[in-house]
Amino acid sequence: MTNSGRMPARSDARVVDSVLFERAMQDEKFGDQSHLPDGTSTDKYGPAMHAARDFVNRALENGTVTHAEILREEFFEVMSAEQPQQLRNELIQLAAYAMKWAGYIDQRQPGVSGSGA
Repeated sequence: MTNSGRMPARSDARVVDSVLFERAMQDEKFGDQSHLPDGTSTDKYGPAMHAARDFVNRALENGTVTHAEILREEFFEVMSAEQPQQLRNELIQLAAYAMKWAGYIDQRQPGVSGSGA
């Protein structure tokens, strides 16, 4: 894997700071939510995951893929994961891509950063 397209470490740090700030705001607003069920389902979300994956693969082949399409695919992979380890792995991948995209926005528009709230 190469580092091409990798954002600078300071951009990563800004995004991480923004994510941690947002997490604190969510905790303040909603409190402990550890009792909520995961709500994921292969039966319910699997077809959407496969459709999103197929769409991204076609867009990659055509050179027309967008960040939104990749994030949608990651989202439906989360929603269709039922096993705890798989769900955690998919959540990390979703978070990593969302952070990557936010970092690219920071690079394009340096004044656009902060909590996002």
